[in-house]
Amino acid sequence: MDRWDAYISIIHTGPAFPGTQAKPIARSGTAAGVDGCVIIRRMTERLPCHITVAAVIEHEGRFLFVEETDAGQRVLNQPAGHLDTGEDLTEAVVREVLEETRLAFTPEAALGCDLLELASGAVILRVTFCGTSASAPSPPPRDPAIHDLHWLTPEMAERDWPLRSPLVMRSIQRYRDGLRLPLAAVGGLVRAFAP
Repeated sequence: MDRWDAYISIIHTGPAFPGTQAKPIARSGTAAGVDGCVIIRRMTERLPCHITVAAVIEHEGRFLFVEETDAGQRVLNQPAGHLDTGEDLTEAVVREVLEETRLAFTPEAALGCDLLELASGAVILRVTFCGTSASAPSPPPRDPAIHDLHWLTPEMAERDWPLRSPLVMRSIQRYRDGLRLPLAAVGGLVRAFAP
């Protein structure tokens, strides 16, 4: 039995008044109440969720795209990737840009978060940043999954290429609309244990 299967919390809804009886309370299949208490069972099935980061990098009206393969097709995406163990979100986006483009990325603001639902039922939580890039001293070899880099206007990218997901243009539109959230808004890595 999974440890969550046995987890039950009881919320007391208050004693019955003298001369009255406590009434059972029910909550859509996950809780039932008896004698003034609500018993809530912890859900055992969790939504599979992947955390990714992406970088919107603009120079003179053109945006940096990486060319990669998705489902056997060459597509464009922003420099992006999964959060690694021990990283906070800004560290992850700096690392991903370096690995995929060999450029040093300086995040300046966050452009928000999106949930991308996959056909499998899983979702990707994508946190997007904008900032500047420069040549990196002693950059690592570029990620072999990246075929090429392209500086394109969004119109060129949409016209000439398939995009990895709808989030590619959604992030650029937020950037063009002037949305800028402070980096502090995305927080940092907080550990619930002593390292």
